Amino acid sequence: MGDIDAASAFAIVAAKQREQPEVGPDELLLGGLQAISHFGVVRLGDWTIDLEALGADWMKGPQQSSKPAYSEGAVEVFDRAAKIARAEGSERMACRISLLPSPTTRAA
Repeated sequence: MGDIDAASAFAIVAAKQREQPEVGPDELLLGGLQAISHFGVVRLGDWTIDLEALGADWMKGPQQSSKPAYSEGAVEVFDRAAKIARAEGSERMACRISLLPSPTTRAA
């Protein structure tokens, strides 16, 4: 299972836990973080995010599921990722997180 598949599976679990009828952008973000976490902890630059504090059960692996209903916002996230992958010439989408500062960030 790749990062995108794992993130989607975790997002589905998060939506079910919250008793939501569809997967939204918040669940996709949480699922993506869970897919790249180590023992329920994600390091993003200077930030350390404890997924358990956000309600994620990091002890459970991603589950295969039937076709979920995705919210319009979640579909937009997937569409944007697919466009970026096509523009880069990729055949698949991948979960990449850049820890480089944005061009607008200035050093002190």
